[in-house]
Amino acid sequence: MFCAISGEVPEDPVVSKKSGNVFEKRLILKYLADSGKDPMTGEEMTTDDLIEIKLTHNPVKPRPPTVNSLPSLLSLLQNEWDSVMLETYNLKQQYAQLRQELSNSLYENDAAKRVIARLVKERDEARAALASVKAELGNGIGDAMDVDGLGPEVMKKIEETSASLQQMRKGLKKKTPNVAPAESVASYTPIVTIPSLHSTSPAGILSLDVYPFFSGHTNPALKDTILTGGKDGNILLVSWPVKSKTLATAKTGAKVNALKWHDAGSNASYIGTFFSGGADSVVRVWNAEQKDGGWNCSNVGTWKGHDGEVTSLSVHPNGEYVASAGADSKWVFWDLKSGKALSTVAYDAAQGFTKIEFHPDGMILGTGDGSSAVHIWDLKRTDKPVQTVGGHTGKITALSFSELGYLLATASTGDSSVKVWDLRKMTEALVGGSDEGGAGVSKAVWDRTGQYLAEARQNIVRVYANKTFERVSQFNDVHHGEITGLQFGDGAKHIFTSGLDKKVVVLGSKN
Repeated sequence: MFCAISGEVPEDPVVSKKSGNVFEKRLILKYLADSGKDPMTGEEMTTDDLIEIKLTHNPVKPRPPTVNSLPSLLSLLQNEWDSVMLETYNLKQQYAQLRQELSNSLYENDAAKRVIARLVKERDEARAALASVKAELGNGIGDAMDVDGLGPEVMKKIEETSASLQQMRKGLKKKTPNVAPAESVASYTPIVTIPSLHSTSPAGILSLDVYPFFSGHTNPALKDTILTGGKDGNILLVSWPVKSKTLATAKTGAKVNALKWHDAGSNASYIGTFFSGGADSVVRVWNAEQKDGGWNCSNVGTWKGHDGEVTSLSVHPNGEYVASAGADSKWVFWDLKSGKALSTVAYDAAQGFTKIEFHPDGMILGTGDGSSAVHIWDLKRTDKPVQTVGGHTGKITALSFSELGYLLATASTGDSSVKVWDLRKMTEALVGGSDEGGAGVSKAVWDRTGQYLAEARQNIVRVYANKTFERVSQFNDVHHGEITGLQFGDGAKHIFTSGLDKKVVVLGSKN
């Protein structure tokens, strides 16, 4: 009688009711605890199906025949070794399979994390864009993000203005403009110096604009006035040449990078209106008026459309629109009457926009950026510039269209020459050059008639004649610091400058 599991004589034998096989009790109980089936037939079986067999004597286990000799022992050891090797092989296979499954799981986990990270980034960018749009909408931007151009009503006004100005320019070319001759300009000297403008800390004038003497409507009391904007965040309304003094002060709370009088033209309601832009990222509208025997500059509008400093301003020739450029690589087209942005153009301008100016006809405008590029934009479609010109080194510091309509002067911090572009052929001419000194040009501007071009570098001012670009005059040591403002007066009879030395200097003839 042998155990069906071990093949040995059982010490405590039991027999299965279902299969009739004899088992060692301890072995069959363990087997049933693990599987619950008969080990021989595979049928369901419980301990109730086992019957103990009563023995009259305890059986003596015979010695296994395989261990009776040395060869038998060696054979037994060989079999054990083979079993171990087979088990090791099986374990290695399972290990390799587990490694492959783990590698696949890690790869899937890494891929899932990458996808999640990308989705989170896109979500954050979408949230930021939505917040920006909401902020602009809250500031009255409306549908100003339309970069496909301005609306048909606005373009109709701009085209009518352009046609009228072009016709007027043709008439002016046949007339001799009332402009100072080159001999007079060559003899200019400082005739007015207005010192100690703005605070000493931080010191310096950053922007300058002269009251529009050419305007169709002018306020006689403002005719001989200028505006200065300082690092101290103040705007000063200053009179000249008789009894030069500060008439009024307007506080912005941030350095003033740009100032622009409104050319009232045919609209008398804007006499005394001017605009400012600075480090507070807003464009402010001001009105200068006499009140109670004195002067007052009141803030009548605040336009929010930039995310960085406002660096430059320009008023459209029809007087109804204003353009602002910012360090946030945006330029904004504002409606003066409503105070809303009709278009906000976000462009990949390296280091932001530094200059903006409307063409005298009003159909195009120019911008300069911090990486030496000059862009020409068509107001009919503003999704991208129609022309980009390079050739400069450093930040664009000057951008000025000639009143003649086809010349554009540009300058930068890294060039010793002013570039004059012929817009008809997009060819360039250099004004000045290496013989003018290595300093970059800080300002360049045409006079109102287009007969003269002036440039400033460090504390030197030079004037050149149109067409020939021969130097007419040079003024050394005009300021004790860098010149930050440069502008011609009526008929080029005066040249106005401002600098970091807190002074305004007027060059002109003493006669």
